[in-house]
Amino acid sequence: MDEQFQNYVDGIMREVVCRDEQKAEIAEEMHDHLQLLKAEYMEAGKTEQQAAQLAISAFGQKKQVGRQLQKELFPHLQLLKWISSGLCLFIAYFLLKQGLALQQMGTDVDGEGIGIHFFIFEVNDRVPEENIPHYALRFLTAGVAMMWLSLLVFNKKVLNYIAQI
Repeated sequence: MDEQFQNYVDGIMREVVCRDEQKAEIAEEMHDHLQLLKAEYMEAGKTEQQAAQLAISAFGQKKQVGRQLQKELFPHLQLLKWISSGLCLFIAYFLLKQGLALQQMGTDVDGEGIGIHFFIFEVNDRVPEENIPHYALRFLTAGVAMMWLSLLVFNKKVLNYIAQI
């Protein structure tokens, strides 16, 4: 029966993003509660199998319990995900915009080169004509990478990795 409880608790913990130590603590506490419920049902005359099933049923569905537990542990996680994603997309937009502007400029420049800025930061104050396409490609690549990053904040594996840091 312990294996049945373990599988159930593992299913719940898959929905939760937190440190491994905290997950282990919560899982142990859930397992203890399940064992207590099972013992109560057995005292009421149920078989061990029936008592285990009733204890799991009383706890609720794995996904639902896991999501509720996540809300209790970190109530603003969803909002943080959306804000992080929005910020990444905001930066991606300007990186792509700068890359496209440099690409359209090509090598048609007066003088020895140009200065490249991103927001308030000076990237380089004198980029030779022949290097402008390279800078354009780098800005475009960084923009695409930021777009991917905006999606990764919704991935549970990534969030679990971040929680361990």
